[in-house]
Amino acid sequence: MVGKISDPVDPGTPTVYFIYNANSGKFNAYLDMLHKVISPKTYPCQLCDITYGVSKIRPAWKEFREKSRLHMIFLHKDEWEEAFPGKTIPLPSVLLDRGKGLEVILGASDWNGVGLEDLMNRLTSLEAELISGEF
Repeated sequence: MVGKISDPVDPGTPTVYFIYNANSGKFNAYLDMLHKVISPKTYPCQLCDITYGVSKIRPAWKEFREKSRLHMIFLHKDEWEEAFPGKTIPLPSVLLDRGKGLEVILGASDWNGVGLEDLMNRLTSLEAELISGEF
């Protein structure tokens, strides 16, 4: 289930935050597309790179998001800073909020060699853990 930061959520509902190392907005999206094409090895957002092609969401990722029962919120760097002022973390990151503070699922230093299949497998395991009540 994909939500927005402003969506009401039942207290105690675990939330997975995906924070891109990219700013929001169409202009920034165009700059990111150019960067991916011109110099893909220096593109600073591995999360963006594995979940999106040059200009659109990868079909496997779109399907995963639609089928997952995880409560997921996706934020760009500027949206993260606005929603969580003072919480600085290296980006990109995937965080989990179980109601006891934010836990790092994948931090900025963890992306080397991680592909889309790896990300989806980790999230599937997390979903199974949360559904079984082991949190």
